[in-house]
Amino acid sequence: MEDLLSDPDALPGNPGTLEKAMTQVSEKALKRKPNKNVILGLSTTLVWFVALLLFVILSSFDFLEPYSILPFFYAVPATAIVLLSLRSAWHDFRWNQGLISLIVWGSLLSIYVSLLTFFRLNLWKIFLLGIPGQIAVCLWFRMFRPEKGESDHG
Repeated sequence: MEDLLSDPDALPGNPGTLEKAMTQVSEKALKRKPNKNVILGLSTTLVWFVALLLFVILSSFDFLEPYSILPFFYAVPATAIVLLSLRSAWHDFRWNQGLISLIVWGSLLSIYVSLLTFFRLNLWKIFLLGIPGQIAVCLWFRMFRPEKGESDHG
């Protein structure tokens, strides 16, 4: 032990013990799995933080204040995109249909509110575009489900 204190280049008498300890620490760290729900929560919190930051900035200037609410509308489809991306990367497709529907309707709502805010255009008919969009989403996800009574005979 005195050699270790007096000579900084000296190795411990039993290097196998140190190596074994480092291997155990590394293996334990690799076995730990991150909590995906926390990752999803942090990611969506970041989207809404950016929306809130933009709200604060825009509402601080009188000439921009009427537009300060818009970031919250855009945060809805942005949140759905973040969740869809992460869950798909993790091969968890259970919520994809709902998330894609949220992207469609949230995007239409964002466009509607933007047109209303910037140009005073009340183009409520833009929501009609969501009908074929929603039908396409439903049909797309139905295409990959086996029908009742279908079996593998091929």
